[in-house]
Amino acid sequence: MCSAYTNFTIWQTSNEWARVSERTCVDWINYGNQVRARGEFRIDWPVDCSVSLPPGASCPLSRLTKAKNLALHELQVSIGWNLAGRVSQGTCTWKKQYRAPSVLTTTAPTFNCQSNWYSHPRGTYTAWTSAMGDVMSDGDGWRTLPRDQHGVSFG
Repeated sequence: MCSAYTNFTIWQTSNEWARVSERTCVDWINYGNQVRARGEFRIDWPVDCSVSLPPGASCPLSRLTKAKNLALHELQVSIGWNLAGRVSQGTCTWKKQYRAPSVLTTTAPTFNCQSNWYSHPRGTYTAWTSAMGDVMSDGDGWRTLPRDQHGVSFG
């Protein structure tokens, strides 16, 4: 069970661009009474560049002359969770990532960071995600998306 993708924004350099977003999930396996937190960071290139407001993002005016590509020195997706009183957090890191749209698939490149599976009693489970990346060749250092939070109750 996931929140909708949120915190859409454009990451670009003088030659490349991509739209990034994130969402938070609470995964569960009913037959095994297992639950985990998962954060997703997605990179895409919308054709029409229409994004609802808020949170909103506009495509670069020069997108027709820029390559649909995103090169990252490093990407970090941090997750935190409160799974029926078990509070923890973690960070997943990817180095030197190059992403461009694929002609073989319509899915956007997605990076998943997840907790371990835990036995779940009845209760409320809350998870949150925050992603940050260092885009190559932009000279701006780290870019951070705001925290996204999602909760689910099992009863």
